[in-house]
Amino acid sequence: MDDYSDSHDHIDLLDVAAGRSTPCLVLLRGAYPQLTDAERRVADYVLAQPNVTLRSSLIQVAQASGAGSGTVTRMCAKLGYSGFAEMKVALAAQFLNPDYDTLSPLRAEDDAATIAQKVMRSGMQSLADTIALLDAQELAHASDVILQARRIDLYAEGVFSGVIAQHAHARLLLLDLPCALTTVPWQIPVIANQLRTGDVAIAISHSGATESVVDATRNARDVGAITICLTSRPHSPLVHAAAIHLFAASQDTGEWGHPTVSRLALYGVVEALYAAVLLRKYRDQAGLPPSKLLDRRSAQPFPPSNRE
Repeated sequence: MDDYSDSHDHIDLLDVAAGRSTPCLVLLRGAYPQLTDAERRVADYVLAQPNVTLRSSLIQVAQASGAGSGTVTRMCAKLGYSGFAEMKVALAAQFLNPDYDTLSPLRAEDDAATIAQKVMRSGMQSLADTIALLDAQELAHASDVILQARRIDLYAEGVFSGVIAQHAHARLLLLDLPCALTTVPWQIPVIANQLRTGDVAIAISHSGATESVVDATRNARDVGAITICLTSRPHSPLVHAAAIHLFAASQDTGEWGHPTVSRLALYGVVEALYAAVLLRKYRDQAGLPPSKLLDRRSAQPFPPSNRE
């Protein structure tokens, strides 16, 4: 169930990415589900014709997308830009980056080789975009509280988010941390009420709007637990409920395969969190500098490699 609504104002993606250069199209894809139908027409045009958008005026983009000038301006504001001109500057900066890959959508006539190339490149770009969105300080903070937690609960619902939560749960178990996973919708908020100060709740929802997960995060926060969210929606209800935010780039613009690519980015965030917790834990235990920590002959810090 990803239809939960909330009365809170959205969190600007530019605030989320403060101090970092977040590509304009990453912001646009992340905001896409919260746009109105008219704003989505503008977004579809910009996503499909970014080079043309750079050479166009506000009125030209409005006419080409079948929307009004005010709609274009409102869409830019939802991304955190002061107006269309600032959005074009950000878009130009993105295309000046030689590492940024402009993706082509899948087409009915694509052969197997083309399909494989497009899917893999989309996944690679999603991970690269996630690096731009992921706040290193939030990641470090999350790893610290996880290591100090008396109890760690993970909450998720649905096929995609549930599988990602299972992966996160397995990773934390490898580190011998006291963690439990709940994916049954009616149980999630109830179990969250059992947390106490010093506990940690990790909520995973691609949409950031899954009702049971949002309610559980609020319940955990209200009883004094530290709340962490993993989501692809920086202006979702889940973000307002959680104290620590870990964001993955979203590719969900209605094209085939984009939900799967977006979940791949969430997997990347889970792996980054696991690595941060692992290095912090074993560095503290071994009392060694990072350069020595990675030397198995001296420290043997990692869990057995035969675990899958």
